[in-house]
Amino acid sequence: MPSVSSPHSARPLALPGTEYEATNPYSFGAPCIKHDEAVAAAMLASARCRWLLTLEAPKSAAAMPTTGAVRAELQSITQDDTLHCTLSGDGPLVVSLEGSWNGYLLATKAALKSRLRTVCGQVLMAIEPAFTPEYHKLYFNERTQPIILENFVQVYGPLFLAAVKHARSRYLRYWNVPTAEEILTAVWERCITKLSVLIESYSPTRGKQYSYLFTIAKHAAHDYIRPLINAPEEPVKDADLDPPPSRERLHDLLEKRELLQKLMAAFEQLCAKLSETKKPGDWDFFREHFLHEVSKEEMCQRYGMSSNTFDKRVQRIRERLSGILHSWLNKEP
Repeated sequence: MPSVSSPHSARPLALPGTEYEATNPYSFGAPCIKHDEAVAAAMLASARCRWLLTLEAPKSAAAMPTTGAVRAELQSITQDDTLHCTLSGDGPLVVSLEGSWNGYLLATKAALKSRLRTVCGQVLMAIEPAFTPEYHKLYFNERTQPIILENFVQVYGPLFLAAVKHARSRYLRYWNVPTAEEILTAVWERCITKLSVLIESYSPTRGKQYSYLFTIAKHAAHDYIRPLINAPEEPVKDADLDPPPSRERLHDLLEKRELLQKLMAAFEQLCAKLSETKKPGDWDFFREHFLHEVSKEEMCQRYGMSSNTFDKRVQRIRERLSGILHSWLNKEP
């Protein structure tokens, strides 16, 4: 097995529909595979590869690209005159291709660097290798395994992160739920270790490869999280405890707590009166982000909002809270 490290310089597959851009890292925990690229490329020069492209569903029958047009456009990218392709799919268009491994790797790199965003006018949604017997053979060859593994990590990086976030969202009520970074690192470690079994176990009867791997990564995340949140709390030593506050300090803290509780109750009542239709409402937004500490990234992904919209919601909530405080001050004699 090749050596695996976890630098933050690795890049994700930045396809439309993901939250990444080509200049961003995989994010936390994505492995970087060390290998002799020249040796692997030489061995792959004569190897054949089956791979899949998923394109956005054509908006009309007239927009449906022909097999010849798709093949011609992809040939110019892969530099592979032996490339063959077939089209299928009632919704998203699935392009099944067979050609050289080097051609497939060129297509993957083009997608990573955002040079390949559309094919015949249809938005590229996913690119992945087909788990065929030939793929198994190359994976189990110690010389070609590193480059196959590196490509696997690049292609499925965003998918693994989405699975981790999906799993973690179920445990946000627990105070000791691990961070997404910690969970993703554990999921990568587990899946990379068992990748040969995962590849061999796949068959088309299990559904699409993306769905198959998403389910595996999600279950791996659950398996990592559950023992941690159910673990008994470690006893706290007296030396680790802060000294008790003075009577004056305690009174001050209680007053601030009462004020905060009163402010939250008033804000919740205000939000209920406004009958907000946009989800999440300001109260739900305040509760999730400010009280439960759901990150900006997770909030944007969960509710499909942009970074700019998120910032505007935070500013509006702060203004409403300030307005409540000012109204109380103005009522005081």
